[in-house]
Amino acid sequence: MTRAQVTAAIPEQERFLDGAPLRAFYCEKRLVISYGDTADGGGVLAGTLSNDDVVVRIHTLAGFAGRTDTDIALGDADTEIGTAYAAETSHAQVLSTVLGGAQELYPARGLAFGINGSSVAWMAVHRGSDGTLTPTPVNARLNLAGNAIGTGQDVKAAFTAGTTFATVKQKLGSLPDAAGTITYNSQQVAYLTYASLGLRVVGTPQGSTLDEATTFQIYITPPFAGFDSTTLGLGSSKAEFDTQFGTPSQQNVNGAIFYKYETGSGLFPPAIGVGYATDDACVERAAVIVLNFVTL
Repeated sequence: MTRAQVTAAIPEQERFLDGAPLRAFYCEKRLVISYGDTADGGGVLAGTLSNDDVVVRIHTLAGFAGRTDTDIALGDADTEIGTAYAAETSHAQVLSTVLGGAQELYPARGLAFGINGSSVAWMAVHRGSDGTLTPTPVNARLNLAGNAIGTGQDVKAAFTAGTTFATVKQKLGSLPDAAGTITYNSQQVAYLTYASLGLRVVGTPQGSTLDEATTFQIYITPPFAGFDSTTLGLGSSKAEFDTQFGTPSQQNVNGAIFYKYETGSGLFPPAIGVGYATDDACVERAAVIVLNFVTL
C-alpha cells in the first residue's frame, strides 16, 4: 500500500517528528505508519516522504480502540496472545533494552506485541517473513567476529564473496519491504530492507539481476533481537563492547557517530560499527550495529 492510498483512506492531517520523515503520526486514529523510501527514476533514495513510498509497518499508540482478527486489544492480558497464536511456530519472546519492555514477535504472521507488566501496551503489523533462519529471522544468532547472521554464517557481509541476495531472500524472506539499486557517493549500491526484522542488507551489484548482488554490509536495528555467543547485541552497553573488542576508533558518518571495533587481524582487519543511544540510567547502549563496517 502506498502513502497516496493511505492519505486517501485517512483524511486526517499527518504529523511528523524531527529526524523521522518516513514516519507519519495519525493522532486521532492513534496510529503511526512507517514507510519504506522508494528510489526515484535516477536510482536515488531521497530520504523524504513521497506518495510512491510504501507502508512497511503500522504501530498503535495508547488509546487505539481497534482489535486484531483474533480479538486482541490494548490492555488485554498478555496470556491471551499465547492462546490466540498457539499454533504459530515462528515466535520470539524478546526483552528489549533499546525499545523497553518485553515483546511477543510473530515474524511469519507479521505481528508484534509490546508488553507492559502483564498487559498488551502496543501492537504492530508488518509484512510477514517466510525466511528460514532459526529460531526465527528476527532473533537468529549474531556472529560479530564473522560479520554474519545465523549459526552457520547464513548471511555474511564481506568485501568479496559475501552472501548473494538470492540466498539472503531465502534466509530472511522472499519479500523484502524495499529492494533495488541506488547511487551513493557515485557508486552503484544494491539493497534489501527488512524493516520488520530490523535488518538492511547492502550489497555490490553483480551480473544483470538483483539476486546476483553480494552482501557487503548489514545494518542491524530494533526489533532485531539476536545475540552473539558473547551475549553482545542491540542493547548491550558500550563498556561490554569495549571489554570484548578493545578501545574503538570514532567515526562520523553523515553526521552520525559510530564506534569502529576491529574484530580480527590482517592488512584489512574485519570490523563492526556500533552507534549508541543513552538509556534512562545514562548508560550508552547499542542502538545500531553495522557488520563489515567501512565508510563508502
